[in-house]
Amino acid sequence: MSSPTTTGVPGPAPVADAGSSCPNCSFYNPPGFAFCGRCGQRLGQPPETDVGSAQTVFADHAPEELARLREQGIARGLAVHDDDEDEVPGMTEPLMAAAPPSGMPPRRPPPSRPPVPTPSPSMVGGPSAKLVMLGPDGAPIGERVLAAGETLSIGRAAGPPWDEDAYLDENHGALTPTPDGILAEDTGSLNGIYVKLKGRVEVQNGDQFRVGQELLQYEDLPEPTPTDDGTERMGSPNPGYWGRLSLMVESNVASQAFPIEGEGITIGREQGDITFPTDGYVSGSHCRIVGDDTGVYLEDLGSSNGTYMRVRSGAVLPYGSLVLIGQKLFQLERN
Repeated sequence: MSSPTTTGVPGPAPVADAGSSCPNCSFYNPPGFAFCGRCGQRLGQPPETDVGSAQTVFADHAPEELARLREQGIARGLAVHDDDEDEVPGMTEPLMAAAPPSGMPPRRPPPSRPPVPTPSPSMVGGPSAKLVMLGPDGAPIGERVLAAGETLSIGRAAGPPWDEDAYLDENHGALTPTPDGILAEDTGSLNGIYVKLKGRVEVQNGDQFRVGQELLQYEDLPEPTPTDDGTERMGSPNPGYWGRLSLMVESNVASQAFPIEGEGITIGREQGDITFPTDGYVSGSHCRIVGDDTGVYLEDLGSSNGTYMRVRSGAVLPYGSLVLIGQKLFQLERN
């Protein structure tokens, strides 16, 4: 039995009736504000007509702003898919979204939008690319074009569409197009950047991956050896375990651990050595970890919603990859 195929991208948050919405970015401002707390636009005045330097606006992020841009024409770096006119409905269970860490500070709009980085001379001749944002049904709902050599900042301080995603750090990471794919940089973020597996991939000690709404971490488990002075380490005898999977309740806190021996371990909702029967985003037989003389590998077993591997900072993600950033899912394409 397969799990749902929804991508689970949440819809926009409700806007209060009091106060006023910015005519430039649609951000809600409390009564008495003369200028917008997000973009600085004077409230009560029409927005600038020059949209040549407009930032990305996605269909499910700011519907009022989207309608205004459609009347003015598509701004540079912004393409809107006309086959998705309706507002994307919110989901009660977002795809693979871990519980927000306790003590997370309330989200605040950044005081100003950071400047666009200057392309590095070594990459100016490279390709341009685009991030296509996918809706709950997997259909594209918007895109952000990256010029050759442009670095796109990710994080709540970088403005839309990142600024209202509580699963992103203020400065989460960055994406830069290269000839072979998108260079992904993670600036030590709490929740990371995840790429959907295609086939199998080698895993290393400490790598994390997502199955449905579960976060798991792989660790090597070598045979215990005495210390330099010959003292034996205390613990139960090892019957041949070579690794373990830990179920994480936060990025660095585990609630359970499962030893791995023999050929490996299988994960699923209904079948496998580890099962998550209440997670509707996990397929009956979802993925497995296997080991041999060449290394340890994570392999997706044709699951409906896929298995997502946390990206190591500095990795180049091939064009065509599906990437999960916070609660939003993107496809990376060569432009």
